[in-house]
Amino acid sequence: MARHIVTSVVDDLDASPADETVLFSLDGLSYEIDLSISNAAALRRLLAPYAAKARPREPAAGRDAGWRTAAERRRTTAIRRWALAEGMQVTARGRLPAQVTERYLRRHD
Repeated sequence: MARHIVTSVVDDLDASPADETVLFSLDGLSYEIDLSISNAAALRRLLAPYAAKARPREPAAGRDAGWRTAAERRRTTAIRRWALAEGMQVTARGRLPAQVTERYLRRHD
């Protein structure tokens, strides 16, 4: 007998499907939250004025340096599939061109 197991990640704010896990820190504590593209964009817009005035900190070695969550991998896969369906040329692996990701976000935000 074959099994097909599906794991879905939901947005921690509104229980819609989550597209990514957003990592952030505040007062010395690190947080992660699963969000849809629109809720992630809203959080980034909310924090943008503060981030613009803040001093950047180097990421810690290990998890923060190049480590991606399952939600981030699903988001990249979704962007790659969308780009291919739109006739764009993208590689099967590796980093997506910034302009492809930007077009996807504009279309889906």
